[in-house]
Amino acid sequence: MKKILLFEKDQMTLENVSSFLRKMGFKVYQCINSNEVLRTVASITPDIVISSFDPEWQECDPCKILKVIPETCLTPIVYIISKASQAQQGMLTGADDILQKPFSGKQLLAIVNKNIANNNSFVPVYANEWSQGYKHNI
Repeated sequence: MKKILLFEKDQMTLENVSSFLRKMGFKVYQCINSNEVLRTVASITPDIVISSFDPEWQECDPCKILKVIPETCLTPIVYIISKASQAQQGMLTGADDILQKPFSGKQLLAIVNKNIANNNSFVPVYANEWSQGYKHNI
């Protein structure tokens, strides 16, 4: 069962998205603040992180922090944004994908499945080379 860490400040969105993803067969870990995100990641390694985006976070963005932790640096991160103007900033902070409100269950499922599949195909190919000290000459 694939694990999803869902970080959403809006309680209604948190419940709706969690319920939908559970019905689709995912194990969902809910977080409502950045400290919970970091505590949860310490105990599980999610297959994907879905997070609300807040342009005020700047250096305290939990998803930005996850990109520098070895266990989660390759984990796909999808930001949920409320304004189209937040898309560029979200991508610049390390998001792998963006989902703008309002969105359908089909859109959510497509983005989740695409990012998990992309990550699963990437990691086995390069993990072995990295573990053997592969160095890319530029």
